[in-house]
Amino acid sequence: MKDFGSEEAALAWAEQIAPNDLGDGNHRWSWLVRAIASRDELPAGVANYVPTARDILWLHRHEDRWFTGWIDLTSGTRHRLVSEDPLTIEPSILCPAGCGLHGFIRGGRWVPA
Repeated sequence: MKDFGSEEAALAWAEQIAPNDLGDGNHRWSWLVRAIASRDELPAGVANYVPTARDILWLHRHEDRWFTGWIDLTSGTRHRLVSEDPLTIEPSILCPAGCGLHGFIRGGRWVPA
């Protein structure tokens, strides 16, 4: 989670790092390699991770805070890419930051579980 001081600053950061909205303004995504401007932008817990072109950076707002996570599509051990356009990933996604958010990315949209 990042602390920005204002909603405008948080939204500007979210739109820059993950320009693709998942339909409700609270969930955004980008291909991880395109999203990372510096090593500081990597989600927590993956400081030594080298992203591939198939992995996804996922941002979501929960209780007025933005959380970052990544979806590993390369290894195929947790999630798989069903469609790039519109983006569809299986199975469901659970927030790695522990906020409890759980849902799906289907047809380029966030669908709560």
